[in-house]
Amino acid sequence: MLLCLGLGLGIDAHGQQVLRYCPHRLATNPPLLLPMRGGRLAGPLVVAGSGSRVSVSVLANSRDMLSDASTMGEHLVARLHTAMNAHDVEAFVACFAEDYDSVQPAHPDRAFRGREQVRANWSAVFTGVPDFRAELVRVNAVGDTAWSEWRWEGTQTDGGQLDMAGVIVLGVRDDLVAWARLYVEPVERAGAGIDAAVRDMTAER
Repeated sequence: MLLCLGLGLGIDAHGQQVLRYCPHRLATNPPLLLPMRGGRLAGPLVVAGSGSRVSVSVLANSRDMLSDASTMGEHLVARLHTAMNAHDVEAFVACFAEDYDSVQPAHPDRAFRGREQVRANWSAVFTGVPDFRAELVRVNAVGDTAWSEWRWEGTQTDGGQLDMAGVIVLGVRDDLVAWARLYVEPVERAGAGIDAAVRDMTAER
């Protein structure tokens, strides 16, 4: 049996436009207020059930779901940034999944799994570079993947200077870093220039 829908525009208690939905078979019940955005339903309307047992819902718009996931990735990178500059190793490690998978494509031997290695790595950094500071140059996220550009600087305990720059691509799962691909390298302030770099790539002399 088809369910006849009674639909009309209305305003909720917060002054937001909603779609008033009242199925004729359930006319004795208060009308349902369905969220709208930009004069349209916030997502597809789903009606399920039969007889007096009818459920109505609005599916989340896929673009909104994507936006929420992207925002989560950006917030996660911001948490990492804050923990780095606070030298808070516990807060930093808490951003990672237990089975975190780390890869440095330019250095395959540095790959590892597990956040306990993260703890060991960054405990050493915070101890060996007491004034370590991180600049988050840029961050962007799409779905469950976040791209971040970094500059890391500080003075090592032996007086040497730490200066590294690069990009980290990370995957987000359950608001934690599930995996990462790191492209962060020491900054070379002196060199032979771009022509020499190209010659090195092509083996030309």
